[in-house]
Amino acid sequence: MLTPKTAKHFHYAILPLTVVMNHFTDKPGHDAISSQPDWCFKASRPPGGHPQGAYFTTLESTAPNLAMRLRIPREKLAFVFQFADAGDLAPLRAGL
Repeated sequence: MLTPKTAKHFHYAILPLTVVMNHFTDKPGHDAISSQPDWCFKASRPPGGHPQGAYFTTLESTAPNLAMRLRIPREKLAFVFQFADAGDLAPLRAGL
């Protein structure tokens, strides 16, 4: 179970970390995810023909050109949820 802790717009779960995953979002996304005691990431269909899903990355918020690299609007960098990968996330094929 993930229990969120907050520091400004940065949310994280305290776990023995192996691989740190990040989910970047905007204010409406933040409010929806953080409104629940256990974080819930809803899968949706992103623009551009990408597969339906909730998207996570190992890139940190300090990575250069992050919005461009993730192909998301800069507004989606305003909030980040960080957690340890339990090994149950399916990676995308390269180029998607």
